[in-house]
Amino acid sequence: MDAKQATDIIEMIAGRFPHYTITKATVAAFVVDVGDLPGDQVAAAVNSLARTQEDWPRAAQIRRHIATARGILPPDPDTAWSRINGSTWVTGDWPEADQIIYSLGGQQHLRQNPKDSRWAFTKTYQPAWEQAVAVILAADDLTPPAAIAARSERRPDGPAAEARRRLAERQAAAR
Repeated sequence: MDAKQATDIIEMIAGRFPHYTITKATVAAFVVDVGDLPGDQVAAAVNSLARTQEDWPRAAQIRRHIATARGILPPDPDTAWSRINGSTWVTGDWPEADQIIYSLGGQQHLRQNPKDSRWAFTKTYQPAWEQAVAVILAADDLTPPAAIAARSERRPDGPAAEARRRLAERQAAAR
């Protein structure tokens, strides 16, 4: 997305939320935060978010909306648990989750002991899920972890390193 597209999208947002003042810094920050994404997807996300919330769509919300629309986020803990119990968990979709399931005794064990297993699964899965979502949302063009890892093997300074750096910067800024 270029500065012109960003300006157009911000003007579209400002039309819906007129109490915000638009400056060059606003446009520049918007380009830094979502400029790696296609302008049409950003505009679609902004339109959808503007219909469902009362405040200016934030970059993190836009990135999450696009990642969800692309189907690249791992399932949240409740959805993952439902899939495990419904036998619809596809092994290999998200290797980190497969490792968690295996460490807790496998799908069959989890299904046979649902009450205790759900607690253990959620406690183990939640932090891994949050980290995976953070890495995806921080990665340029929302690259999924498997693709990041594959490219990083070929380029040590590749997208995974960049995603980790950007995530660390955002976490440091939040403190």
